[in-house]
Amino acid sequence: MHLFVGHYTSAAIPVLETWLTDKALPKRLAAADCLGKIGGNPHVFVPVVTAGLGNGNSEFLDYQLEILARFKNEAKPAVPSLLAILKNTPESKNSTNAAIRNEVISALLEIDPKAAAKAGVR
Repeated sequence: MHLFVGHYTSAAIPVLETWLTDKALPKRLAAADCLGKIGGNPHVFVPVVTAGLGNGNSEFLDYQLEILARFKNEAKPAVPSLLAILKNTPESKNSTNAAIRNEVISALLEIDPKAAAKAGVR
């Protein structure tokens, strides 16, 4: 069964890659997520996921971080954006800020523990 499905998933990669340039962020992220799950090239889709980070839209941030955390080394180009989010999201009792910071810290620790430690993230 896996070989049968594998044949069709590899055929989907070019279609999903075209979705990476769609105007709708949810469609781009869904394409990146699918590509990651079926063997797409992280060097193609990680920049798409990273591009939307830190634009002030936290609606899809958890989804972006989930995708990036799965690809650890391949997601290292996202580290500067993640650090910028931490810098621009102050620690506070505000539950939204706390959630954002916790999600970003968790992703940073998965992606690049050395960069996280260097930035004082624990």
